[in-house]
This record gives sequence, structure tokens and C-alpha cells, in this order.
Amino acid sequence: MADKDNLIKLNFEHLKNAIDDEHFPNSHYVYVSKDFAVVRCFQHVLKVFLRLGQPYRLGELRIGRIISGTMKITINLLNYEFHEGMIIYVSGESIVHPNYFSRDLNMEAVSTS
Repeated sequence: MADKDNLIKLNFEHLKNAIDDEHFPNSHYVYVSKDFAVVRCFQHVLKVFLRLGQPYRLGELRIGRIISGTMKITINLLNYEFHEGMIIYVSGESIVHPNYFSRDLNMEAVSTS
């Protein structure tokens, strides 16, 4: 259940910890270094990190490409809907509030600090 009163910060450390805790079944889905991260299969990130209705503060800049599906999110109080083929840019320290993910949603993402 989402806790809308508590803003959760997502950064490289959270992603690295998830890899260390073996939340990602195959290491070729995610790469994380000190200042750079690549996610090749966003479906695994959805299962481990993101919950609808929960606001998050993203620690670093994110760029993503929707491979399939649809997502509706609020970024810094502005509502967006993204579909297959679209590019997403979210600056560091932005507040992201996921509102809807289609069952077939998948994306690739790159993040840098």
C-alpha cells in the first residue's frame, strides 16, 4: 500500500542494493556504477521498487524510452502520459508519482549523476 505522506528517495544506492540482494534474476538487465546506471528491462524495476500512488524523489537525472505499453505519471506536479516509442527526461531531484502502468509496460532507461 502506498504511503503518500512519505516521499521515498530512489537513487543509485537503492538500485545497487537490489542487485546485491538478488532482486534482479539476470544481471544483464541492470548495470550500476558510482555515477551511471542502465536499466534494460524496466519490468523488473516495477516489481522491486515502484508502487502506484507512492511519490518518489529521483536522486539522479533519468532518460528513458518506452519499449511497450503505457504509463501515466505526475512529474513535479505535472501530469504526463507516455506510450511506446516515446522518450522521457526527468531531471535529478524531481518528484515522480506513478498513477498507472499498463500490464505490458516496459522501457529502457539511463541515469547519470
